[in-house]
Amino acid sequence: MQWQRWLKQGLTGLILLLVAWLLLAAAYVSLGRQFVPALANYQTELVAKAQSLTGRHIQLDLLTAEMQGAQPVFRLRGLQVHADAEPYSPTLFALDNVTARLNLWQSLWHQRLVMDALQIEGLSLSISEDAEGQWHLRGLGQQTQSLGGLEQAVKILREQRRITLLNTEISVSPYDEPRWQFERGELTLTNGSGWQRLDGRLRLPDGELIRWQVSGLLDNDNLADISMGFFLELPASDWSRWLPREWLKRSHLQQLTAGGRFWGSWQEQRLQRLQGTLVAPQVRFDNATSPPLQDVFGRFVYRNTEAGERLLVQNFSLRIDEQVWPMMRAQAERAVTGDWSLAVDRLSLDRLRDWAPRFVDHPPMAELISTLAPQGKIRNLHVSGSSTLTDIEALRFSALLDQVGIQAYENAPMLQGVTGSVAGSVHAGELRVSNQQWSMQLPKLFPDVWQYDDAEGALNWAWSREEGLRLRTNGMTVAGEDGQGVALFDLHLPPSGQTPTMDLRVALRDSSAIYHRRYLPLRAPAFNPALATWLAASGLKGEVPLAIFSYQGSLLKDASADEREIGLYAELRGGEMLFQNGWPLLTEVDADLRLQGGMLDIRGQRAGLWHSQASNTRVTAQLLNRNGPLALNIESDFVGPVGDALKLMQETPLRELSKDPLAGWTVESGEVEGRLALSIPLEGGNREAQTEADVSWQMTADRLLIPQLQAPLRQLKGRFAYSREQGLRSDGLTGRFLGAPVKAELSQEQGKQHLQLAGRHSVEQLRSWPLASSAPAGLAKGSFNWQAEVDIAAQQQQILVTSDLKGVALTLPAPLGKDAETALDTSLALQLSGGGTQRWHVTAANGLDARLLRQAEQWSGDLRFRSGEALMPVAPGMVVTAQLPSLDWDAWQQWKDGLPATTGSGGVASSAHLLRRAEITAERFTGFGFSLSDLQAGIQRQEKGWRLDLTQADVAGRIMLPDEGTKPIDIALQRLRLAATEHQADELLPAMQPDGGAPATDPADPLENISPSGLPPLDVKIEQLSLASGPLGAVAFTLRPDATGARIPSLSLDLRGLKVEGSMDWREAPAHTVFKGTVSAGDIGQVLTAWEYAPTITSKEFTTGAQLNWPGSPAMFSLRRSSGSLVVAARNGMLQSGDNGTQALRVFGLLNFNSLTRRLRLDFSDLFSKGTAYDTLDGALYVDNGVLHSEKALVLQGPGVKMQFEGNLDMRTDTVDLGVLVTLPVTNNLPLAALLVGAPQIGGVLFLADKILGDKVARFASVKYKVSGDWKQPSVEFDRAFDDKAALENK
Repeated sequence: MQWQRWLKQGLTGLILLLVAWLLLAAAYVSLGRQFVPALANYQTELVAKAQSLTGRHIQLDLLTAEMQGAQPVFRLRGLQVHADAEPYSPTLFALDNVTARLNLWQSLWHQRLVMDALQIEGLSLSISEDAEGQWHLRGLGQQTQSLGGLEQAVKILREQRRITLLNTEISVSPYDEPRWQFERGELTLTNGSGWQRLDGRLRLPDGELIRWQVSGLLDNDNLADISMGFFLELPASDWSRWLPREWLKRSHLQQLTAGGRFWGSWQEQRLQRLQGTLVAPQVRFDNATSPPLQDVFGRFVYRNTEAGERLLVQNFSLRIDEQVWPMMRAQAERAVTGDWSLAVDRLSLDRLRDWAPRFVDHPPMAELISTLAPQGKIRNLHVSGSSTLTDIEALRFSALLDQVGIQAYENAPMLQGVTGSVAGSVHAGELRVSNQQWSMQLPKLFPDVWQYDDAEGALNWAWSREEGLRLRTNGMTVAGEDGQGVALFDLHLPPSGQTPTMDLRVALRDSSAIYHRRYLPLRAPAFNPALATWLAASGLKGEVPLAIFSYQGSLLKDASADEREIGLYAELRGGEMLFQNGWPLLTEVDADLRLQGGMLDIRGQRAGLWHSQASNTRVTAQLLNRNGPLALNIESDFVGPVGDALKLMQETPLRELSKDPLAGWTVESGEVEGRLALSIPLEGGNREAQTEADVSWQMTADRLLIPQLQAPLRQLKGRFAYSREQGLRSDGLTGRFLGAPVKAELSQEQGKQHLQLAGRHSVEQLRSWPLASSAPAGLAKGSFNWQAEVDIAAQQQQILVTSDLKGVALTLPAPLGKDAETALDTSLALQLSGGGTQRWHVTAANGLDARLLRQAEQWSGDLRFRSGEALMPVAPGMVVTAQLPSLDWDAWQQWKDGLPATTGSGGVASSAHLLRRAEITAERFTGFGFSLSDLQAGIQRQEKGWRLDLTQADVAGRIMLPDEGTKPIDIALQRLRLAATEHQADELLPAMQPDGGAPATDPADPLENISPSGLPPLDVKIEQLSLASGPLGAVAFTLRPDATGARIPSLSLDLRGLKVEGSMDWREAPAHTVFKGTVSAGDIGQVLTAWEYAPTITSKEFTTGAQLNWPGSPAMFSLRRSSGSLVVAARNGMLQSGDNGTQALRVFGLLNFNSLTRRLRLDFSDLFSKGTAYDTLDGALYVDNGVLHSEKALVLQGPGVKMQFEGNLDMRTDTVDLGVLVTLPVTNNLPLAALLVGAPQIGGVLFLADKILGDKVARFASVKYKVSGDWKQPSVEFDRAFDDKAALENK
């Protein structure tokens, strides 16, 4: 067929063309790969050709070429194009790295170079806008390239088919706005026939990446005609750094950290669709009060059509501080007419309350939200309005409420926990409640909130500018802890200047009195505040079977009684009521309360008053239409225990009204019956002063304690009455006090309560009185009459007791005592002040005047006897001043010992610690064996003890008595003169006995009855101890007792020249004393003379070291009774007899050398006629129970003689057995030599031998004597000569 042939020929031709094209293409590609790279060899020629064509100087560092597929690709490095042919002309642009792909076919077709693609790397461009809106490009050369307006820039870009920028930095600077800086960007602009596409990504300065893709349709260069779709992905960066400041200011943004992914379309010069996901971690506002938004998230779809706009938001949430907005869904629509509507599936009013006032830029609206303080949840909210959002009157709303609450606004009520529905507008609407746990309040009328477990009903409102607000419910039933009730409510709050009114009727059943306050319009201007205060303080409790309250009429404070009506009826059963603060609580009250016509009338069938029973009780008050202040009038009878009568006077306002006359009175069992009438003001100043009271009662009490008496009145009977005019009074009171009958009267004088008492008591009865318990027992005995007056005032009471004390004997020694028949007028005044302070004043006709003060258990006083008037003390402790004609210590000691034994504070000794100072003067003092005249003794309290100063002719000094028993008593006397004579001293102390026979028995120990372990520590120093005959000297010692005796670690005596230094140990079981020390003197002969002994020995120095012990106390010292050792040392003295001038003196037994010296004087008259002189006298002796033995011979060494004593001396029997060796120089003793040899011729030979041999022949000049017998008159016999051995040897 012909068409098949034509088809076949056509296909053949097409195949041939295709083959030819392939061959040509292959040849083209092959030739291109051969010749295109060779173009680099003609770089200079090509640059020169370009310069000639453009007329500009061109510089190219490197040119390379290659074939990529069918297109030749050229790479240029270091390309610079100047403004003209001069190489130094400005550079139009400079590109470091350019890759260009040539579209060969298009170039051949258009006969000019057409680029298929242009790629530029490392380009840094700066695009800026000037004040005229012209854009400029910098970065392509030394000159700024003007891009003209935005349309011109678009035209230039559209002429390029494909432009790719790699690793590009672009800075975009709109005029007077923050600069946008992009780094490491990649942009690709592709232009087609009528379409464009821009892909790119850039990094912000903070390193975050922006990605976008824009596809548009634009047939011309007018941007207004563009239609495009776009996608944008933004990082969550702080965009406030780059956004226009004006836009941030209009948006009130300070920081916008946000990002997300967005899709949209633009057409017909408007945004027609936008959807996306928004993530904003931080959004801050320029208002300091607006908190930042955090973690904002939401998905949205926005559409803009010709009919209007619609925005749908889903999964929206955000966080402010630590509060999270619950996820919600909302839809908003706005028509072109301006009407709008908003639908929200759920709305948290709690968050709205916390956040909205901080963001709403409309003060009235923000204030309204803050005032209403909404809470709870709203579901299915629908709100609609006109074009003006702030036009509140145009709002229409409906919603389901879930535990919704709002605070009161203006006169609108507070609602809490509302579950139900609401619908309406500002002008009218209805709130329907059908829920549990619901509450409501009208705060301008009712201070308390009405709370119910169940509520059912509807609240309607209506509002207009002309009529104001009206709230009405036609019957709302409620149930809760208040009981079951029904309320009818109609509240009209008209505009300012008109009268607000209320019609409220509330009926409650099975309620409780504690809820009455909730239903009283206490804040209504017409409600009496005094009544409100009284009802609030009444503590009303009890069961209320029925209560009805009504209020009708004006709410104005100054409204007349005809313009309002308040009614109240309530039944109270088993209730409690406090009719006034401070008064007793009425319990078990059965009463009916009525409030009608302004009169409050409460009538009680029965009530409890403490433990008493009240009856015929009536409380009335004229609340309205009265003259004078509001007052309560109470009348009631009562019967019960007597303690309630005291409480009525002590624990109620009667205490202040009556100035508390019964302060501190306490009572035990007893009965009382009386009547009470009160008038208590509820308003006005100084209400207590206006209170009227009239109370009377008859009482019997087993025990009544009046604090001022400090002892109870028992079996008390009488009638008491109180009125404000006459105070507390009572006549004919009888009872018993301290075990004896008394009579009493109570009256009021000059505003003070006055109590008179009279009775008769024995001393022992009075000692049981606490006020007299501190007096020592035994001071007095007998019975006497007394009278007492007690003045009772606020914070101060006075007691005055008087008596002549006839019938009482005072047992004190003279001059303070008296017999029972003698009268002694005495008065005792006691003043009691607040805090327990007591002031005493005691006077007596015998000269006693004392003032005492007791504060906080601390006593102080001034006690004087015949020493003037006492003064009120100002320092703690007692001061005693007394002038006594005589003071007999033994009589006072005998009186003290005769007192009965006491313990505690009633004894004499126990009161000594109160003494601070005493000054006692006695014209005659007897005691301790002394009889002293004009003795002055001062006792002074020191920081750590007592100081006793004594002044008298025989004694003067001070004694320190420490408080601590372990501290020593310090006795320091300047003088102490003992009346004892020398003879009496000899009899008192064994050591002082004169020479004479030993006593047949030991004398009595003067310290026998003293236990040394019971002695106190002592430090004694007597500067001058004297006897009647004259001074003895100084005495000082310390004594420290221990468990078995006492130590005297320091003893120092200087008695008429005899010095004793050492220590003693005084033990008890067995009683003995140990002495260690020295006895020393200068001239022992003078000491003997001073002690009226014959100076049988003299010395320049005399020392005896002694270690002795003897039975008994230290006062029992005697060598006749001692044991121990003696070391004797004397220097430069003489042994002499007690003859001649010393015959009148006694001879000290131990130093009796008379017999020996007489014999030596007989034998050697030329040597011993005047006594025996010595240079040294040394020896060691030991004593064994009074027997003195020579442990080491006693050696007397003199200029003409040497004497040695060996043997023993029994001082108990005064017998001696002693050998005395007398050695004399031969040359000086020729009579002795002649005596020895019987020839005077021998004397010259002995004299020569003495000169030659000295002591070697001394034994031949020695004479031995034997001394024995009675030591006072011993037998001295010549024993032998020329023998230095003991005379008693080889008898």
